[in-house]
Amino acid sequence: MTRSSMQTRAILKFIRQLRTAYGPDIQLVLVWDNWPPHHQEDVRALATELNMEILYTPTYAPWTNYIEKLWKKLRRDVLWLHRYSDAWVELRQRVNQYLEALDCPNPELLRYVGLGQ
Repeated sequence: MTRSSMQTRAILKFIRQLRTAYGPDIQLVLVWDNWPPHHQEDVRALATELNMEILYTPTYAPWTNYIEKLWKKLRRDVLWLHRYSDAWVELRQRVNQYLEALDCPNPELLRYVGLGQ
């Protein structure tokens, strides 16, 4: 899910999409930083209702949040010295294509972010 801004309503939609995508029987743990919308009562209540655990990372500790390593890889592979400085639509398309390509089982990516063997 990509957005120009992420409000509580969008986070709730994202949580529902996760549960739908993984089904009711898969244990899901959301590893989130301390961004204030992650702590909203509605967000915590929906996660609990849908049988999801929220694990908050320590404040000022981005190395404990594996998604930060994915953003680093995206910056390195797509955004670093990109040629789309005047073409925001194309840049967004390129980023979306990159992320869509990662939307499958990917042992190499898991190793890169520190979750694989």
